[in-house]
Amino acid sequence: MYSTEKKTNFKISYAELSMLSHQSYDTIMRDITEFEHFGISSNEVEALKSQAEELDNTPKDEELQGVVMDITISKNEIAEQVRMLIRKSTTFIKLVYNPSTGVYKSLDVESLSRKNDYELYNTAFGVVRISRLKADDFSPNLQDVATELEAAANQLLQKKKERHFAIQNRDIATQARVELANSLYSKLSKLTSLGREIWIEQDEAKYNDYVIYGSSQKKPDNSPPNSEDQDQEELPNG
Repeated sequence: MYSTEKKTNFKISYAELSMLSHQSYDTIMRDITEFEHFGISSNEVEALKSQAEELDNTPKDEELQGVVMDITISKNEIAEQVRMLIRKSTTFIKLVYNPSTGVYKSLDVESLSRKNDYELYNTAFGVVRISRLKADDFSPNLQDVATELEAAANQLLQKKKERHFAIQNRDIATQARVELANSLYSKLSKLTSLGREIWIEQDEAKYNDYVIYGSSQKKPDNSPPNSEDQDQEELPNG
């Protein structure tokens, strides 16, 4: 089944989300007696902290992309080696079969620079097959080159698969990180919203402790008077 890419349900960075979660954990634990009165146990607050720590320990997309980039560079270097060995092999083959012959044309070695990785892999093994099938026609040195070409082509295929799996792993990890961050944000939003409700008519300073992110939302009509949070805002979507 086709699955659409998951999006974050908040507008702050992962780093800001983590920082706010850790800060809010300390604040909520300070006020845990009041939260327990509304059915929020310390275990639920600990879950907020645990998820924040889990988010801290998940690999960033830049790290995963770096892995893909390194594999891609290595793959491209191997592909160039394959092209070089194909050209070297065809130099031996052209000494026996000129480019107008069916044998040479069957190698399909024109425009090597425009061939994709799989096309290059198939071309390499075609050259290896001809080199061995007609080994008696060629210099013995061609067999050494063909063996080297076969190994390089296999490396190219393996690196191509490695890159494919690295891209898959990046996609999976990215989606898992979005889900984790969304879950963390939901918990943070719920708890800080309750914190504001608890202190809204009792303690301005403590109320402000739970106003942790800016937006253009208006203050509630019953917010503490003379509050200095005009330029502060609540969590987005909170």
